[in-house]
Amino acid sequence: MASIWTQPNNYKLRTLVERVKLETGDFILPVDSGAAITTIAGDLPPGLRIVGTEILGTPFEVEITKIFKFVLRATLGTTVEDRTFTIEVTGPDEPFWITEPGLIPIGANQNLFVLDNQIIDYQFLAIDADTAAGQTLEYYIVPGEGTLPPGLTLTSTGRIQGVVEPLLALDREAAKGGFDTSPYDAYPSDFSIKADRGFDSYFYDNVRYDTQSNPQTPKKLNRYYEFKVTINDGVTQDPPKRKFKIYVVGDDYLRSDNTIMKVSNGVFKADNTHIRQPRWLTPTDLGYKKSNNNATIYLDVYDSDTLQGNILYSLDDINNDNSESILPPGLSLDSFNGELTGTIPYQPQSFKDYKFTVRATRYTNDIDYAVVTGTFYEDTLSGKRSFKIYKLPLNVQDGITLNDGIDDLNDLQGENIVLNGRPYKVESVDGSNEDYDVITLTETLRPFLSFTLAQDSVENSQTIFVEKLNNFERQQWKDKSLVYDNQSDSPETYTIQSVYGYRRWQITSPTADITINFEAGGTTALPFGQTETFAQSIIRIFEGNELPVFVDPGAFTGSVTFWAPDNALTKESRIKTIFTGADLTYTLLEKDKDLVYFNRPLEPGRNYTTGQTVSIALYSDGVFEKELITYANADINNPSTPKTFTIRILGEVDSEITWITPANLGSITANFTSTKRVTAQTNVPDTRLIYTIVSGRLPNGLRLAYTGEIIGKVTQFGTLQNLGLTTIDNADFGLDGGTTSIDRSYKFKIKAEDRFGYSAVEREFVINIIDQDDTLYSNLYIRPMLEPNIRKEFKRFVSNPDIFPTDTIYRASDPNYGIQTKISMLAYAGLETTLIDKYVAATAKNHKRRSYKIGEVKTAIAKEPGSNDIVYEIVYLEIVDPRDSKKGKVADSFVGNPQPEITADSVSYEIMDDETAQDSGYDVAKVDGRFRDVEVVLDQGDGMTVGTRSGEVIQTIDNDDIDITLRDGVTEVNIDVDLSDAEPIRQRLRQRGENTVKADTDAVNINNANEVNMYISNTTNMREELEKVGRSQRQYLPLWMRTGQDGSIAELDYVTAIPLAYCKEGKSKLVQQNVKNALANGEFDFKRINFDVDRYIVDSATGIQDERYIVFPNYVFNV
Repeated sequence: MASIWTQPNNYKLRTLVERVKLETGDFILPVDSGAAITTIAGDLPPGLRIVGTEILGTPFEVEITKIFKFVLRATLGTTVEDRTFTIEVTGPDEPFWITEPGLIPIGANQNLFVLDNQIIDYQFLAIDADTAAGQTLEYYIVPGEGTLPPGLTLTSTGRIQGVVEPLLALDREAAKGGFDTSPYDAYPSDFSIKADRGFDSYFYDNVRYDTQSNPQTPKKLNRYYEFKVTINDGVTQDPPKRKFKIYVVGDDYLRSDNTIMKVSNGVFKADNTHIRQPRWLTPTDLGYKKSNNNATIYLDVYDSDTLQGNILYSLDDINNDNSESILPPGLSLDSFNGELTGTIPYQPQSFKDYKFTVRATRYTNDIDYAVVTGTFYEDTLSGKRSFKIYKLPLNVQDGITLNDGIDDLNDLQGENIVLNGRPYKVESVDGSNEDYDVITLTETLRPFLSFTLAQDSVENSQTIFVEKLNNFERQQWKDKSLVYDNQSDSPETYTIQSVYGYRRWQITSPTADITINFEAGGTTALPFGQTETFAQSIIRIFEGNELPVFVDPGAFTGSVTFWAPDNALTKESRIKTIFTGADLTYTLLEKDKDLVYFNRPLEPGRNYTTGQTVSIALYSDGVFEKELITYANADINNPSTPKTFTIRILGEVDSEITWITPANLGSITANFTSTKRVTAQTNVPDTRLIYTIVSGRLPNGLRLAYTGEIIGKVTQFGTLQNLGLTTIDNADFGLDGGTTSIDRSYKFKIKAEDRFGYSAVEREFVINIIDQDDTLYSNLYIRPMLEPNIRKEFKRFVSNPDIFPTDTIYRASDPNYGIQTKISMLAYAGLETTLIDKYVAATAKNHKRRSYKIGEVKTAIAKEPGSNDIVYEIVYLEIVDPRDSKKGKVADSFVGNPQPEITADSVSYEIMDDETAQDSGYDVAKVDGRFRDVEVVLDQGDGMTVGTRSGEVIQTIDNDDIDITLRDGVTEVNIDVDLSDAEPIRQRLRQRGENTVKADTDAVNINNANEVNMYISNTTNMREELEKVGRSQRQYLPLWMRTGQDGSIAELDYVTAIPLAYCKEGKSKLVQQNVKNALANGEFDFKRINFDVDRYIVDSATGIQDERYIVFPNYVFNV
């Protein structure tokens, strides 16, 4: 019967050009016109499709000329025939430049020059249509084709980055000889300047006859830097280059008194300036500082020694969000070095956030600078607008003329000052009084120290009761004065002598029988003949340290009520020993009030009411500082840059930590990844706890992260370096009837403490090890061999906290979970550990180098087996195997004719070298490298040299050895070789072909038609071959693959996937959406991952504890 196909197997159908559309009738398949055509293996070129018996569509972009191999099945009636065909797609595009040649606008505001010390970040632009097919462009400068300005570098992605370093020059005047009068001026020999005419206006300057001195000459060199940038797509034989120039200008070149510059040169504009804008280096968030402590905080801007001008720092009134700019109390800003220093006072709140804005200003002209320090004359109540300070110095102070050019008091008018960390503006000043100066503000003073009245004051009393204060506040109030009418020379003043806690007791007797035990009260009864009232006895017992006792007035009728200081005498146990009698009742009526004791009674009319707040804003002898700056030319616009900072002050914290995790952590199976953790909680808001082991130890293979996660897996069978579990008599050994076990129960004590060191708690935990299986198991992974820049970009993408927020990540410190920065796909989990050779043998069939496709970003959940408790969620990248079927199973093999044919005389090695074509080839071979182009040069002798095309030698290979530097750039490996003629000819073996089929293989069964089984390589068939290695343990499959999804009871089972992040419960959908948004914004493109694989990575094998490669063989019968 005639064949349905008109062309033989492995026939090349056609060569197509990318992006050239195939119309109807352009590409008819060599088949009977009535046949039905389907694709059963391989892929047509992307963009093409089969319609009837012809191919239509437009071939997509290809990085390089590419051959697509596929199998078509033709069905005509009951006849079915398969054919393997190929189509070649050509037309890779060369990259072309977008950035114009010549001077590049690299400076600020697109200037065609760049100032020295300027921070640069400039992107070259080029286009290559093949980037749509996954191709990437690399930018570089070939050695010998120019250099960048010092301090700048060109990245492989085409960005020029860095800080331009200046080139300094000596002025011509400096070469004239002479002598020097000042070691720190502009010229080394300034008196060599010849005097010819004119006069001198300044006697002590560095130039004689300065009215006739030459205009300013730049001290820094201007220079053009010319270079060529090459863009390489890895395919184009002669990558395009373009010549560029960068013009580096010294900042002093842009001064107005520079006569060297020419106008209308097309480079400089009238608004160019030599004064440099300050650039902040300090991040916005300054972190935490503890109250009641000294603090120093450094604020920095970029300021090279060669930049003109000085940086001064000042505090703005308003933040960038229009909120008030407030420094933490006790801190002050140093205007010269930008440091915040001082002592942060006690703070009752647990946390308090401060936001403030500091402005960095560069001054380039003469400035006068002075710090005005004002000392408060007296305590000042809040709500006042005016306050007194000790007299500020005048221009003439104690007969000494001050030369700072600043009138300390009057120059404060209109300035902003900071009082106790709060900003105010000075409205007016008054220095008319002999003893003090008065400063009036535009607003009232805000409270700094306060108390609230607990009850109304009593007229003419020397005390008042206030709401309870803490010990620090009591100490702060001591010796403070409440000054009323502070504008008067003799103001009404009350000085607080003490603030003390008080208790109010009531003693009641139903029989009016209350007796005082004086000895229990630390005193004695009055001598015989002396008398005192019951109230006087109470006062005598409890009064001390000038602290009064108040007994409620009224006749004693079986009950007495009194106020007394809160001390040992007024504790309940002591009260019951001081007051005795039958059936007494002791009632503590008040304990949350403090007594404020003044130095004198309240004047008539000075009354305090319950709930009234009394506050002091300024303390006597406290100080404030104000930096005042004046400069010679106020018209000069000195550039400045503000930046808003935040800082959190930690105050008094009553920290309490309690454990949540029970002492018994349960059990964990040896060799399984741990999900255990310990957890405690603290009442301190917005803080994390730190966990450490203080005694005992975890099982071998596990470690405790500071976050409380127990990471790793219990090592079952150890080595000398990595210990495992103890096994005696193949684990068939017991003590005490099996009640005693060896290293199967571990006890250890963990400390949990808050990161600020307020408190800590410890707990002893126990964990039991289950050793259920003596078989070791290994896991196999697939990882594509990607370019370094792709790996870096992927790692940068998944490490972005805006996409993967840290509070959504499950076990962030655990490398087995958390963020997955490696592109890795699980191939088989829980396969019996055996010799590495057996894994290699398992890849003989159904394994071949092949590509996977990148699918969608998906999520899944992992539940505790047998429950609905979610352990974690996962966001993963779906990997699609185009050779696997979505429905049913693809056959593992079919009968075909391998090309080239397998013959009985195929050998792995031959003894004699094939010399038939010797000296007929080239002595130089050019190789397009992935990251740089190289040349292989055959020497005249027996060696060869590998180097770049620019002449850089990478490797020299001779008859002695080969030196190889590993990827880490440090480790060197030396391989000894001996290929001399003196070597016995029988040892000069040469490997023939790739992966020659050997006689002991069971993969080849040749029939009469010379047809053999062709083994289809897809994930399902590959896994089935791996299963033949030995036993498998399903429990090693990740938990999320053993969990039913979307309400289904059936487990998800094995999935080809790249995990991106393990998430906490309920967080994976948020992260998934973040990833999709980031992809839509172009932050990364997963299609750039060329998932081309040719090997497994096995995590262990018999006698091997680290990862090893298992490369797929290249047998012709695997397709």
